[in-house]
Amino acid sequence: MTNIHRADLNRIVFALIIILILWPPVSAEIPQMISYQGKITESDGTPVADDDYIMKFSLYDAESGGTLMWDGGW
Repeated sequence: MTNIHRADLNRIVFALIIILILWPPVSAEIPQMISYQGKITESDGTPVADDDYIMKFSLYDAESGGTLMWDGGW
C-alpha cells in the first residue's frame, strides 16, 4: 500500500467511527416512567410534614383545556 491509499483508508475508518458514534439509536422507545424531584408545600408555601404521600401526575399539551398526553396510572 502506498501512503495515498493508507491515508484514504484512514479517512474512511475515521468517517465510519464518527458516523457510528453520532448515529441515533434506531429502537428508541418513549419512556413509560419519569423522575422528578421537588418539595411538597401547603398552598401558603410552608412545607408539609415528612411522611409517605400518594400522588398522581398527568401531563397535558396545554396549560389549560389541553389533551392528556401522559397519565401516571393509579
